Amino acid sequence: MRFTYLWPWWAVALALVIMAGITAYGYLRLNRPMSQRFRVLLIGLRILAALVLLICLLEPVLIERKDITPPTNLLVLADTSQSMRLKDVELAGQASTRLDLVNRVLFNPASQFLRALTDRFDVHLYRFDKQPHQISSESSSLEAVGGLTDIATSIDDASKAWRGQLLAGVVLLTDGAHNASTSLVEQVAETHIPIYAVGVGDPEPPKDLKLSRVEVSPVAYTEHDVPIRVTVDNTGYSGSHTRVSLMMENQVVDAVPIILTEDSKQTVEFALNPQEEGIFQYVVSVPVLEGELTAENNTRAFPLKVVKTKLHLLYIEGQPGWEYAFLKRALERDPNIDSTCVILSSKSSNQLRGTLLARYDRYYPQTTQQSRIPQFPKTLDDLLFYDVLIIGDLRSSTLTPQQHTAIVDFVEKAGKAVIFLGGRNSLGRDGFRKSKLVSLLPIVIPANGCYVRDEDFSLQLTQQGMYHPITRLGDTQAKVEALWR
Repeated sequence: MRFTYLWPWWAVALALVIMAGITAYGYLRLNRPMSQRFRVLLIGLRILAALVLLICLLEPVLIERKDITPPTNLLVLADTSQSMRLKDVELAGQASTRLDLVNRVLFNPASQFLRALTDRFDVHLYRFDKQPHQISSESSSLEAVGGLTDIATSIDDASKAWRGQLLAGVVLLTDGAHNASTSLVEQVAETHIPIYAVGVGDPEPPKDLKLSRVEVSPVAYTEHDVPIRVTVDNTGYSGSHTRVSLMMENQVVDAVPIILTEDSKQTVEFALNPQEEGIFQYVVSVPVLEGELTAENNTRAFPLKVVKTKLHLLYIEGQPGWEYAFLKRALERDPNIDSTCVILSSKSSNQLRGTLLARYDRYYPQTTQQSRIPQFPKTLDDLLFYDVLIIGDLRSSTLTPQQHTAIVDFVEKAGKAVIFLGGRNSLGRDGFRKSKLVSLLPIVIPANGCYVRDEDFSLQLTQQGMYHPITRLGDTQAKVEALWR
């Protein structure tokens, strides 16, 4: 407590002496009969009242110190990618996974790790692989299920949730196996957040031999060579001899012996010449070497669809146009495609009177003078001559219900491909919305048809599209998003 008007001590003492003297003098000169004890009591009460009045005049102030600083947040990020399954640590004398060690540090009651941090900070626990996920307080363990490990993005996304609040830093429990981009250090430095990394696992890289990638076209042609490129990664086996085998149905198709080099990545090439059509499952494998950490990555399987040397393709369009002409020329130039491009008009015979389409009953094949069949196929057996069907901007009434059924069976029963080039007719009010073909479309057509907007637009990738090899155009997520904008 302190006083607003703080007088010198001698002034306060002088004021008290003066008030006490005046009060005593007044009561002692009082002529009324009273006892001496009562007179002293009145003098004391009057002096006490004067003292209270003096204290009030000095305006006492009570000061209380209270810390209202908001708590400082601390983020703890635990790596739950598949690399945390590796058994290269010991717990109680037994080989354990890296994530077992993390679970023991975070959730074992005997561990003081989180308890010590909680005493000083407001701790928030996250698990992460390619992105962070906050863990509830009821969690008792973590599982290594993530495919990719994106440390930079996980730190950035987790810290954004606490933007504008006090953030002491990020504690990172990871094995450091970042595989989502190549510029990890630069990305983390851009966040300007203190990072306290806790390494998990053996600092020495474990001995391992794995097949990291198989590059092959998903579709091959009979009696044509199919190149297959296999990338072999090795750690700790430089100078060792091994072989890479290509198998189908447990039968070795080809095998290539190699000597593992100091360069961790080597490429092995196979040349496959399929003779039959169909969908085949192939397996590439390398033997398990002594001391390997795991054998799970020593094999990789991939499917291969083998089709005839030339694809028979039927392209049907409602009317000629720039798109039709460009695609027709492109198909004719491809030596691996035997194409039939057809105009099938939705107009009546009277409307087409005097035109070439009227002479051919609205069906005119432009690739050849005579079509293999005089009309668009009506049955599945006729349609099975083709491998791919491209349907342009047609109205639903242009094709009969029987032809609609044949097209659906062409895809669902025969397993062949159909491509829709949508437009005002096929996706409009009189389009395929009420036909059987709607089950093949990858979109939902509104009751009044799709609305056509002749203006620029940009695509926004989904999370899967962000990492798909076809749409991933940059090294980092930020670059990919910028390119697609």
